Amino acid sequence: MECEKLLDAVKKDFTKIVSKGDMFPAGSAIYAKQIRKGIFLIINVSKKIDNDPVHAMIGSFESIESIGVKEPIQLLFHLKINSNEDLYHLKTYLSLSI
Repeated sequence: MECEKLLDAVKKDFTKIVSKGDMFPAGSAIYAKQIRKGIFLIINVSKKIDNDPVHAMIGSFESIESIGVKEPIQLLFHLKINSNEDLYHLKTYLSLSI
């Protein structure tokens, strides 16, 4: 699946976040990138990537430090990436909205 390409790009361009709250499953890798003031694109990758999909979300947070600690002020977008088709939809959405 093309998720491996997504993860390689994310690791280069995003900040790795340590989850200290209950929003993300224990052991998952969380990457965030600010796309507008207070608005972040977050990629959440389960440690069991074969069993659990990658999640992409856009949310409003107080700061990048509050991601993984507090719930978002507002969740604007959420997508579970189960297939290449889902990945295509994410790429399309991001190219239209950013």
